[in-house]
Amino acid sequence: MFIKVLLACLLAGSGFIVREEETAAEDPVPVDAGSMVLMEVSSGTVLVEKNAEGHYDPAGLTKMMGAWLAAEELAPEQYVVMSDAAFRTYDHSGGVLWIDTGEALQAEALIYASVLQSANDTTAMLAEAVSGDNDAFLARMNSEAQSLGMANTHYQNIFGLNNETHYSSAGDIAVLLRQALSNRLFREVFLAERYSIPATAKQSSTRPVVSDCASFDYSGEVGCEVGMSSYNGWSGAVYAERDDTAFIAVLMGEETRDQLYADFRKVLDHGFSHYRTVTIHHEEIEPKTVEVKRAGLGTAEVTLRCDQDFSVLLNADGEADLTAKIIVENASSGNPEDVRGSVVFTLNGEQVAEVPAVREVSYPEGAYSSGIRQYFDYFSILVLGGLILKHFLKYLSADHGA
Repeated sequence: MFIKVLLACLLAGSGFIVREEETAAEDPVPVDAGSMVLMEVSSGTVLVEKNAEGHYDPAGLTKMMGAWLAAEELAPEQYVVMSDAAFRTYDHSGGVLWIDTGEALQAEALIYASVLQSANDTTAMLAEAVSGDNDAFLARMNSEAQSLGMANTHYQNIFGLNNETHYSSAGDIAVLLRQALSNRLFREVFLAERYSIPATAKQSSTRPVVSDCASFDYSGEVGCEVGMSSYNGWSGAVYAERDDTAFIAVLMGEETRDQLYADFRKVLDHGFSHYRTVTIHHEEIEPKTVEVKRAGLGTAEVTLRCDQDFSVLLNADGEADLTAKIIVENASSGNPEDVRGSVVFTLNGEQVAEVPAVREVSYPEGAYSSGIRQYFDYFSILVLGGLILKHFLKYLSADHGA
């Protein structure tokens, strides 16, 4: 998990990326697409855009939302049965995996088929498994789009069928894909080129599914989804990662698949040639341990550490002396519960972020372990002192009587 930082425009030569609106205005990547977005993944910063809010038919890209919701809601090994109701919800003439009624497949296989092959029958099964029926699932898709801030998206059906009221935008699809990739199963599916669906009780042989983007050749870890609409041609979303730098590119309104792929390469090449990500992994940040003593009652240890990676997007030729240290607060308070800390990140000598440190309190054997134990210790000392005083006074009284 990365700590997210909003990067602002600093002085020239600082190495930081420039503001989104300045970058977009330059239009440094001319493409044939009617709409385009290049987003850096760890921060969600849009680096280049063209008509990013324009409404386009997402076609097969619609299934990204449904697959993500299914990956969030269903266990991968969970079996889903094709019901008669689900079987009646889609056109059987094409775009299907040919699943029979009563046939059971695991949710993982259904998600692979829905993303890689844009299969309508597997999408119908996932919709029923998650929400009960298509209408409820469609409502969930639109609700999630609103929650993600996808203001230029409205789903009219769960399959991506052409419809004037079924639309999205390059900017919204980039937001959706960035969110969906945080789900482990969805990420594995989206980055896969092919998958073999195991045999079932009704299908004795395995069924291979191949990504629509299998022919898109680009170096690095790459995943892709495309769709074709009679309204606005070809659209696609691609994720590409090299080292610690990752981008999402979305193009909508391309005339041909070949032109879509050519513009994908052009946009991604711009990203990797102009920007790089520098990361400090949390394992590299040395934790700090503070001993806290109170009135001779024992010693507690407070350990402060960072549990997240931190990354900064820089211009390709920017300096990159990125460091981190943990700052301790209230170390001398005498109460381990008051000790706090923060992780300060510095780039080229200038602080760029500060986040709370994770704290762990331990009480070695013989030390006070809690407020209750502390009060018990105080009480024990008072009782012991009282007994000693009682015996001392009794002793003095006995001497005086003699």
